[in-house]
Amino acid sequence: MRRLVLMVRLRRNRWGRLDCFPDLAAAAVAAAAGARLVTAGPAGTVPEWARDLARSRPDAVVLVSDRSTRAVAEALGDGLAGRGVSVAHAEPDGDRARLVHRGGAGPELVAEADLGRLYRSGAVAAAQAARLGVPVGEETIEELRHIAARSAASMTVPLIANGDTDWRDLAERLRRAADQGPRLPLLHPRIDPDAVDAEVAAAVSSFATGGVTVEATADRTDVGRVRSALSAFAAHRLRPLVRVLAGREGHWPADRLAALLRAVPDAVIETDLSTLRRLSSRGALAGCPPQTDTAVRLREDRRRSRAGLQRACTGRGAPPPVTVGVEDLWWEHDEPVTAHERWLGSVVDAGGTVRARRPDAASVAHAAVHDIEEVCAPGAYGTASDRPDLVWIESAEPVLVDIDQAWRHGRCHSRLFDPGALVAGLCRLGHGPCPASTGRQLYVEADGTVLLGRAGPAVGKTGDDLNALRAEIRALPAAANGCRCRPEGMADADRPWLGRVLDAALAVAALSGEHPRLFEPTGRAGLRVSGCGGPLTHASASRPNWPASAAMLQFDDRYYLHAAGRAHRLAPALAAAVEIRLDRPDDAAETLARDRRLAAATAAKAVAAAEAALAATGVLPAGKRTA
Repeated sequence: MRRLVLMVRLRRNRWGRLDCFPDLAAAAVAAAAGARLVTAGPAGTVPEWARDLARSRPDAVVLVSDRSTRAVAEALGDGLAGRGVSVAHAEPDGDRARLVHRGGAGPELVAEADLGRLYRSGAVAAAQAARLGVPVGEETIEELRHIAARSAASMTVPLIANGDTDWRDLAERLRRAADQGPRLPLLHPRIDPDAVDAEVAAAVSSFATGGVTVEATADRTDVGRVRSALSAFAAHRLRPLVRVLAGREGHWPADRLAALLRAVPDAVIETDLSTLRRLSSRGALAGCPPQTDTAVRLREDRRRSRAGLQRACTGRGAPPPVTVGVEDLWWEHDEPVTAHERWLGSVVDAGGTVRARRPDAASVAHAAVHDIEEVCAPGAYGTASDRPDLVWIESAEPVLVDIDQAWRHGRCHSRLFDPGALVAGLCRLGHGPCPASTGRQLYVEADGTVLLGRAGPAVGKTGDDLNALRAEIRALPAAANGCRCRPEGMADADRPWLGRVLDAALAVAALSGEHPRLFEPTGRAGLRVSGCGGPLTHASASRPNWPASAAMLQFDDRYYLHAAGRAHRLAPALAAAVEIRLDRPDDAAETLARDRRLAAATAAKAVAAAEAALAATGVLPAGKRTA
């Protein structure tokens, strides 16, 4: 009776999500070992995934993982072993099509897989085998013929080269094979720029019917060699795709990457979003235009995460429909979470999100687990860090000093106005509702104690029923301003301009989604904030209080009104009328006429248009007019 061996390749995609990915190494070893490659992505918690894999009653499961998914593989292996399934672990060995056995029970892995058997074994479907690619070697033509024979559909096959690949010889062999009549798939060579010269470009262009990819390495590839390779292909009317891969041990030097992007703005950086955000904070994307793949990925990520992070930080916006009142569970220590995995699974099932300090340990709980250091690192306000997305206010004094400096002198400190960060704990200053007061943020200490807010009271232990935790939260008394996470000694901020400055800081974070240049260290030089150092469009004094959540920004020569989480671009004339209407509600028309030297009737019409715009964006109630 034939043994059933499943092979699972765990990997994080470019958006940072966990999934199953068939790659060449895993497919080749599966073919050599007689295993079946699993290609369906995970769903639910790790125990649920282990249960689903065990349902097919395999004799053994080979889990293939890299550094970012190793903890997930170990937790999944433990779950399978508990169900009587033999488990083996493996990891890819560099860029070659082979795996390294990492010990454990299970079948013997073939280190050097017979790639010639892959495309005739049925280990993967023909179309999927085509996406995996064919290493360039003696059997390249035969493997391409097998792929073409197993599918009538047209497909493009990547040709994977190494440093010794003879492209001229391959071009000649492909020409002879085409003369013999069999249909070959479309070919897409992947080539190192150091291997490209005029003769190689001519040879590759003769058969590259599916395009060409130039694969640069972040820490080794010379920018001049990339330019030279692109020029050589351009002579044959080929425009290759440039992919930038990580260097040794996942190294991404920001300076070399910035130089490469300045030379080739359309280059695709093959990494996940967390690494992309760190590279952006170090100026590696300074030469990347906003329409390129890298900028679009970063901008889309910001747009998706901005609303959720803003709710988590400030409690604004409608709470999500979570039945047990839990939106975020922030794991506040470095211990593995496997001891509380079932309880964490109940949080996830209720619609919660687990944020953990260590990504590998966090990932064992659920595929949707986020790394707290990369998604919302709660560092002390003002502490130097690698541009966290969330800054937690540990003490009121530093943030209040920055607020005062911003309002009085226009010095918008990057700790408060960093477009890539949001400030958490504003309710402790008396600004906005407290997320912890509704049980939307829970924190877990190392001993398993569940706290209401990062500095709030204890409401239970991990393992407690979530409905019981919610009952404990409801029984707690509320503070005067609704904040339940403010510790003793945190005084209310007696500053009428506090809300306006903080709303402006949130507006800068929102505007950065539309303007990636704000991510660059010099991007904020062209940014001005209404009220911080004075108004933008008139000579009168700024009003300390504006309607809640309203802010006006000037970026270069463009004006934006931020309201209800959205940025609306305004014409300069309308921006002037809007700002004067909000700063001088009692005599807006007179101030506008005097400041802009307009007729009284013209100024009155401009103020009426400003009020209509403010009503449309929700800043002012509809129908409200200046007295």
